[in-house]
Amino acid sequence: MKHYLKLVQNMSGSGLVAIEPENRNILTLSISKERNILIAERFISDLAKVHGKHPVSTDGGTWYPQACRFLNLKHHIHSSYEKSTI
Repeated sequence: MKHYLKLVQNMSGSGLVAIEPENRNILTLSISKERNILIAERFISDLAKVHGKHPVSTDGGTWYPQACRFLNLKHHIHSSYEKSTI
């Protein structure tokens, strides 16, 4: 069974949301004025400490694949269809 942690970000870059894809529960929220690899790495790392290491599915921000590689996590960019189901 695939288990992706979906990370959703608003266009202004001020919020990150982690959603568990099977039951769509919000796992955590983070508010930040910046969008970069350091913010992504800290958010994903904190999430993995609480919920364990799982593959990460994101909207395609360039900083997510780098953060996942650094944390040794599988990364998937979800399609437009997958985005619409969030």
